[in-house]
Amino acid sequence: MPWRRFQAKQAWYRCAELIRDPESALEINEIYSHSVETEAAGTATVPGDWTKGLNIPGGLPDLPPAWHLEETLQWFDSYGLDFFEPLEIWHVPELRQRFVAEAGREPKPLKPSFIRRARRTLSNRLGG
Repeated sequence: MPWRRFQAKQAWYRCAELIRDPESALEINEIYSHSVETEAAGTATVPGDWTKGLNIPGGLPDLPPAWHLEETLQWFDSYGLDFFEPLEIWHVPELRQRFVAEAGREPKPLKPSFIRRARRTLSNRLGG
């Protein structure tokens, strides 16, 4: 999987949703929290025998981010970095570098509380 491209695309989706609803950063972070690699839930290389016989193009992991990254950076120009700071998008290196270069500090995204995360997880598992 082109992980860098996936992460840039997920950041774009978060930003697009915040533009539509500027008061929804915490909810957006909760919804997309499953797409961020953590120590508790990391990624791993798929064993070779799982993909034996499949025609998978070489170099997928090395694909650069698509248009999503460029548009996100343009949104930074249009809306300002402060507007997007509450989002958990700063694990994307190009976005973090831009924030640090312009703001002179690390970004501080909103993080849902443990109780909110637990409630959401439980609700998802119970189907509601």
